Amino acid sequence: MTKEVGKNTINDYYLFDTHLMAETNLLENWFIDQAFVEQELQAGAEIEFFLLDKHYNPLGQNLEFIHLLNESFLVTEVGAAHLEINSGHSSLSGGCLSILHDNILGYWKKCCSLSQQLDSYIALIGSLPTSTNEHHKLSFMTDKSRYKLLNNCMAEQRLDKPITVNIQGKDACVFNPESLAMNGLLSAFQLHIQIGLSQSVRYYNVAQAIAGPMLALSANSPFILGYHLWSDTRIAIFDQVMTLPRFDRGRGFKCCLFGTGYLKDSFFELFDQNFQFFPRLLPEACVDYPLEEMFHVRRQNGVVYRWNRPVIDFSADGRPHLRIEHRGPSSGPTIVDMIANAAFFYGLIGYFGIQPTPIEYLLPFHQARKNFFNAARKGIHTQFKWFAGHEIDAISLLRQLLVSAKKGLQILGISTGDINLYLGIIERRLETGINGTEWQIRYIEKYGKDFHALMAAYLDNQYQELPVSEWPL
Repeated sequence: MTKEVGKNTINDYYLFDTHLMAETNLLENWFIDQAFVEQELQAGAEIEFFLLDKHYNPLGQNLEFIHLLNESFLVTEVGAAHLEINSGHSSLSGGCLSILHDNILGYWKKCCSLSQQLDSYIALIGSLPTSTNEHHKLSFMTDKSRYKLLNNCMAEQRLDKPITVNIQGKDACVFNPESLAMNGLLSAFQLHIQIGLSQSVRYYNVAQAIAGPMLALSANSPFILGYHLWSDTRIAIFDQVMTLPRFDRGRGFKCCLFGTGYLKDSFFELFDQNFQFFPRLLPEACVDYPLEEMFHVRRQNGVVYRWNRPVIDFSADGRPHLRIEHRGPSSGPTIVDMIANAAFFYGLIGYFGIQPTPIEYLLPFHQARKNFFNAARKGIHTQFKWFAGHEIDAISLLRQLLVSAKKGLQILGISTGDINLYLGIIERRLETGINGTEWQIRYIEKYGKDFHALMAAYLDNQYQELPVSEWPL
């Protein structure tokens, strides 16, 4: 969730850097002094979605939609047809998955009610099949100064060279997005887990190691701009749009990245990297904020697009705490599918987080990263290289991990009803081999390449809140 800047914010690289350095030094001391809240794990999420007109095309009226709804849980994203719901957070125990489901579903129904009044649709999907080149132009960016600043800073860092996206999937696709509005055609289901300092290194490394299987399970992004590309095309587009050729060493400097290695000693390693190595893409300096609020640290962290993002946040009494945002899964196909994905993720964190052998000893980092991008390409058809170099297909691996996820949820004290309900949805998805991507592909194979018809059928199923494994074709 983006914090709006105050009126005394100045766009100044030097001033921003001065404050960022001072805050980063203070943050390092916080880690040394163990100043962070140690408490039970908490769960939450961010749910990105699209606003569509009555013909299922992107509708660039997100600011108007937010104004009419007038609810604090709903915020903008970079694209004018793109919005985000921020869920509540609750203890990762008992019936928390049902609580999260009810919370998100309640917010979603409010958004659906408004969209019906406006003769429009809202869609939970990883990428928009009905998008066109008109929708990545600067004119389709959300009309907010911070997005314009980000777009301008990215262009400056590229020395005004065009953005180039080159993806070889089922179709071959090479195009030049005209602005960062391209990222507004991509939607994620971002899972939050608030953690204690003592757990942070172990849990972050687990989140990295399981990112590939999570992506294969939740892929929902095969089509965009008329192309059939990867199983989760979001990953490829975001990766390439956020690459800076100015820093080119053959492949370019990536502001969107899986990472460079597992954490060794401290969560602080990631914030130190943010300061030392990444360009200042939102140089909004704010002299009104005390160092202890970490305004500039959080601003800089927000434009380093790790697929597992480290987060510094504050509790109601002002004490700092740590969070991991797992950003790989696509949005959709339904709320219940996303909560099932959350159950799988939290279960694996709970299980591998307490095993006597840390997961980074079992799966080399380079292989975890390769698994992630292979899963983006092939989804549920991926061949993974898993522990001890063992090769295994996605369905078989996910079935094994389902057992571990169940144990992990039991360790966390999740209710039996929640475990059976949400992991049962995952089990059925593995039995049918149908996730969001596979349903979309099968629909197009059966009825032809009519993306508006696809979206009509997709939304008809989505609004019934049925798991995608049960959707008819």
